[in-house]
Amino acid sequence: VKGLQLEAVTAVVEAASGVGMRVITSFMVGHPWDTHETIAATMALMERFQDLGCHTPVSILVPFPGSQVAEHPERFEITVESKDYTRYFHNQAVISTKHLSRDELEDIYFEILCRLTDRASTDESPTAVEP
Repeated sequence: VKGLQLEAVTAVVEAASGVGMRVITSFMVGHPWDTHETIAATMALMERFQDLGCHTPVSILVPFPGSQVAEHPERFEITVESKDYTRYFHNQAVISTKHLSRDELEDIYFEILCRLTDRASTDESPTAVEP
């Protein structure tokens, strides 16, 4: 999204984790081009980073007022489903895209949370070492 190459980001995360640094990554779903397949790839990367001991928070794209997405949703082929700004949180979908409905985005978001939480609670990923 920000012009970073996935391989470079992965190398940095692996190097930092490898020397014992605590790493927090940040992921978002609901990009205008996201599909079930791209989100599955994102989930695989989140799991890879979680296996390295990273904290991997995730959010849903929110068209905050003043952002390009909010000001020009047609450019991004999204539909802003709610102008109720009290619902504008990282865990509530207020948009739909050309590939995913608002309900699908929320379902995907909660599925990701459940999978990551289940992996952490069943010790499929390493436990972070306290500093």
